[in-house]
Amino acid sequence: MFGNFNHLTIAESLKIDHKLNALQKITNGEVDERYFETLNDDWDIEERSQAALQYWGLADFGLTQKLDALSGGKRPRSFLQESRSTGLISSY
Repeated sequence: MFGNFNHLTIAESLKIDHKLNALQKITNGEVDERYFETLNDDWDIEERSQAALQYWGLADFGLTQKLDALSGGKRPRSFLQESRSTGLISSY
């Protein structure tokens, strides 16, 4: 069922990869306005994302980890939690 998504990272599956990429660009000194617009003042997105992984029992995995590295039981849990929108990661 989730095999179609194995190529995605955890961040991509949670649809936060664009914000994480923008945050990385800004913290590396790139000041292009599009990065600030993408981030949309969500400066703690990485910390909240890590807290969400901890909450979901996925603390051993990084946000850049591909879904195919998650066991069959953990992979559906990450999709289920994202679809329930717990509020730990919000506002894409």
